[in-house]
Amino acid sequence: MQMRLTPSAVSWPVRRDRTHPGTRRAARALVAALALLAPAAWATPGFVVYGRDHTAIIDTNGTAVVVPGLWVMNGAATAVRGVVLPKACSCPSFPAVPDGPAPTVTAEVPAWQESTEGEEECGWALRVPEALVGGTLQLAGEEYNGCEVNLYGFGGTDVPLDGSPVRGPKAPPARSWCTVEQGAPQRVWPPAPSAHCLPRGKEWWPASDDPDDPDDDPDDSERQECQSCGDDVSDSEVQFVRKGFWITIADDVSGAAEWRRVVELRVATPALCPSPEDPCGSPKLFKLGPEVAAVRKALAEGELPDLTKGPDFWVANDGRLALTLASDGAWALLSPGKPPEKRGKLDAKGFAERLGARYHADVDPLVRALGRSLCGKPSACPADPGPAEESETDDERTASELGNACFEALKANELTQAKVLCERALERDPSNRTLGAVRYNLGLIAEKLHRKDDAIRWYEQSLEVRDNATVRKRLEALRRR
Repeated sequence: MQMRLTPSAVSWPVRRDRTHPGTRRAARALVAALALLAPAAWATPGFVVYGRDHTAIIDTNGTAVVVPGLWVMNGAATAVRGVVLPKACSCPSFPAVPDGPAPTVTAEVPAWQESTEGEEECGWALRVPEALVGGTLQLAGEEYNGCEVNLYGFGGTDVPLDGSPVRGPKAPPARSWCTVEQGAPQRVWPPAPSAHCLPRGKEWWPASDDPDDPDDDPDDSERQECQSCGDDVSDSEVQFVRKGFWITIADDVSGAAEWRRVVELRVATPALCPSPEDPCGSPKLFKLGPEVAAVRKALAEGELPDLTKGPDFWVANDGRLALTLASDGAWALLSPGKPPEKRGKLDAKGFAERLGARYHADVDPLVRALGRSLCGKPSACPADPGPAEESETDDERTASELGNACFEALKANELTQAKVLCERALERDPSNRTLGAVRYNLGLIAEKLHRKDDAIRWYEQSLEVRDNATVRKRLEALRRR
């Protein structure tokens, strides 16, 4: 008799999974999360390097595309925002624009001033791109106010392209130094490689002073000069991510054109930097050359490293890729422990001044966005806005609203407008809280204009109606100058 087999008649050996169901669910969730984090097989990782007015996209295929203007893609690859002069904006020469969805593109005309041409002799404020960190473009430059007396200064402005204004980290620096000179800086980078003053505890002392020599006693003028390095007041504070460091450079220029610069150096780490796109990975596994090793050796031995030597470099936060960029524009992509795999050269003139770099696990969306928007019809290039028309309107804002507007203008370094708004707020019968804030803002404005006596008077009047620790601290720092 032929036996017919059915599924119920056959007993297959079964290996029982004794893993707890909750553990199995957690494991499946972890695998799914890792799959999302891993870059897609078709993604093209790469660095985006920013010159003063050009952007270079360098991918792992060794392709380098240079685009006029400064263009920043957000971390989600859904939007690109850029600043570019209308006359410079054009369709770049892309080898090929990859297929796929493209982020939206917003292009704006730079609103800052880079020369004094055509300005009145009474006063001007220059703003030049200095750094790009955390998706924020940082500007700085010299100021002059000769309306009443010859006063020189130095100020800064933030332009958020994909982020908020960048503030220095609270972690103590690995090294810091200070220089005090006559005159005013032309540019923020590079930092001074030598120090006039060094910190010792909570105070600053002349670098030439030997703390172990009881007979070494610098004169009072040297020590007094160095004590100003500890003031919590600066006209401009710019952050850089370069050469494996987070570098803070704070500049302050007095009305007599005495220039004080404080430099703080921290080893860059992914946790320290403000966004995942800031390349703050460790350079330890990369063959970056003897100049880089010399800088890190000097730091380890307690010396001041010379950041002007050797190439710039940036390392992706996941540690998979590094980019070097020499002073002549020569670039190289490196993997850990290997010699350069891809090489090329950028226009040295366009990238002689570097603002920084960003890293994306996939730069194709940025290439698609710029290729389609700048080369399409109509082009996304901004139109020249022409001269702005002035309009006069009645201002019906309250004292509090005017005080807030004054503070926003102050943050944008629009000092004349800020002063008008604050003075208008004083006429609207403000509460003591608002009055104290407005007087404090007027003190900040006076301080930026290097009118020390006026600033002290405003700070004192602010404390008369509202006790505030920030105001007291600023007043004490100003009196010590």
